Amino acid sequence: EFERLFTAYGKNFNILVYADSHRQLLRTTSCGHVINTGSVGNALGIARLSFAILDIADDGSYTVSFHSAPYDKQSAAMETDAYPDMPFKEEYLQELFIGRYARKHSSKSRSIL
Repeated sequence: EFERLFTAYGKNFNILVYADSHRQLLRTTSCGHVINTGSVGNALGIARLSFAILDIADDGSYTVSFHSAPYDKQSAAMETDAYPDMPFKEEYLQELFIGRYARKHSSKSRSIL
């Protein structure tokens, strides 16, 4: 499936980058590299933020490096107080602190703080 994206919009690409799909990824295909930068908070079991740095030189060569760091989960959780009607608030807060999906969906939101 990735291969057809390398020729999207009538152009040829050799790098595809996407984000917020949980786990970081670097995959080499016959057309180029596919890079997933990671996500903040729900990296499927890793409650950290993750990101990638893509450095492209003038000659078109490139390097990618993947990074992970802690972040202030308490502050992020407190920001939800500004949204009392936030859908799936409880599930979001669980994901924030444990780094994986809270599969249960409820109609009520309550704080776990």
